[in-house]
Amino acid sequence: MGHIVNTASEAGLTATPLLGSYHATKYAVVGLSEALSLELAGTGVGVSCLCPELVATKIFESTRNAPEHLGYRAPTEVPIDQLESWMSTVAMDPADVAADVVYAVRADRFWIITHQVTQDRLRQRNADLEAGRNPRLVGR
Repeated sequence: MGHIVNTASEAGLTATPLLGSYHATKYAVVGLSEALSLELAGTGVGVSCLCPELVATKIFESTRNAPEHLGYRAPTEVPIDQLESWMSTVAMDPADVAADVVYAVRADRFWIITHQVTQDRLRQRNADLEAGRNPRLVGR
């Protein structure tokens, strides 16, 4: 028995402009996770796919850990008032995300979606897909 948890992102379920390569990688994690879930069905190994939106991490400073010899420049400054607004309104505490993951593993749930807004965007995306409508930006 075991359980695999792959971390994708809300960006693996709904798209936004200017982040195409990021979305491509996150959609790939979702597809891999779905396939793995099907392949491992009945083996005793569960699979979950974590699709959080904003979590209170240092994601905006990700280049801070890059080796100096790679020559990455310092992360672009995000205006502190904008960052504080995002973090105080939608960012989840990492401990809450971890609790969601533990619950999903124990319940053998595939989807771990942390924010209601993601569910709302998914509903709209799926309705557009079923109706044959072109992609559109939904509720950001």
